[in-house]
Amino acid sequence: MRASGILFLNKARPTVGVTPRGDFLLTITALHRISHHQAELWRVFYSGHRAKDLWDTCQAVLVPGQPIQVEAQQIRVHVNGTPLIEAIAKSIAIAPRSHLGQQQEGGAA
Repeated sequence: MRASGILFLNKARPTVGVTPRGDFLLTITALHRISHHQAELWRVFYSGHRAKDLWDTCQAVLVPGQPIQVEAQQIRVHVNGTPLIEAIAKSIAIAPRSHLGQQQEGGAA
């Protein structure tokens, strides 16, 4: 399954590490705002050179509430208490805050 759309970075800062193959790994926790009172929690894994480039150039703006455009694949839902959606990012880009208007206010949980 594949999906694309806007997510908002959660309070948890993105983390960096390495994959079992030794590639750079960026892990982002974000929210998909369904409505004013409902959101889905996502954990997105982004690896490789493009992930490293994103981290190197944009880590200062990867703060709670920042909208990001994500193209995701291998999406899985885990339900053990709070539902969590995990996905592998095919691409991630910083989305402009001004373009999203009021939605950005509810981005960080």
